[in-house]
Amino acid sequence: MISIKRYPLFDGHNDSLVRTYMTRKSENPRSLLKRSESGHLDIPRSREAGLFGGMFAIFVPEDPECFDPPDTGLETTEHGYRFPLAEAIDAAYAREFTTAVLDYLDRIVVESDGQLTIARSIADLTDNRRENSLHMVIHLEGAEAVDPDLKLLPQYYDRGVRSLGMVWSRPNAFGWGVPFEFPRTPDTG
Repeated sequence: MISIKRYPLFDGHNDSLVRTYMTRKSENPRSLLKRSESGHLDIPRSREAGLFGGMFAIFVPEDPECFDPPDTGLETTEHGYRFPLAEAIDAAYAREFTTAVLDYLDRIVVESDGQLTIARSIADLTDNRRENSLHMVIHLEGAEAVDPDLKLLPQYYDRGVRSLGMVWSRPNAFGWGVPFEFPRTPDTG
C-alpha cells in the first residue's frame, strides 16, 4: 500500500475557489474551511486524502450569478456532438469578477488562520509541504481579465496568480477557444 504521508498529493485543477465564491450570498454558502459532501474539495477532506496543495482556477462565468454555462446549443450528430464556441465576454466584467474572487481569496486565507496559503514560489510548495496548510497555486483559466498590453499582469502576479491558461472555450484578446465538438480536430483555423 502506498503511504499518502510519504507521497503527498497535488491537485492539478479544481474550481473550488470560484464555486465557493459563487455561493457566498446563497442560503447555504460553501466554505473551503468546513467539510462538505459536495464540491471539489475543502480543507477537512483534503487533509484526509493527503492533499497538500493544488491549482485553484479562477474562471469567469458568463453570468455573475450562475457558475454553470447555459445548456443550450448542444446538437447531437450521427457520430458525436457539437456545442458551438462560446462568445467572448466583456473584458471589464472579467477584470471585475477576477478582482472580486481575489479579494474573496484574501479574506478566506486570513480567516483560515494558516490552514490555507497562497503558494507564490516553488519553495512555498517544496519547503512548506509538511505544514498543516493547503497550498493554493492560483490559475487564471482563460485570459479574459488580462489586457492586451499586459499592464494588469504584474498586478495579478502581486495578488498571487502564478498560472495562466490563455484560452478556455471562448475567444479573448489572445486567441480562440476550442469548441466542444466530437469528432473534430481542435484546430479553429
